[in-house]
Amino acid sequence: MSIYSFLADATVTVHVAYVLFVVMGLFLVVIGGLLKWRWIRNRWFRYTHLTMIGVVVIESLLSITCPLTTLEAYWRSQAGQAVEDSSFMGRLASNVILRSQP
Repeated sequence: MSIYSFLADATVTVHVAYVLFVVMGLFLVVIGGLLKWRWIRNRWFRYTHLTMIGVVVIESLLSITCPLTTLEAYWRSQAGQAVEDSSFMGRLASNVILRSQP
């Protein structure tokens, strides 16, 4: 494994963590509010979560390719690996759906 391949995989790991934080954060805010969890009202958590959602919304509205997707493609090309035409979320959804089928 080359350093570029490692960097591409690390970029994907960061991307997945970002997506999980945005999605799971939303569920935690709702559940935490209902169950009156004190930590869920932490300003740093709420502002960070809101900012991350805002970044995704702005990218979507302006049709901007996520910088993490662009960075992964760069590292993959440097490693001599195939660079996918689809977006990160498209590949993620496809992999989840295809791997969950019997």
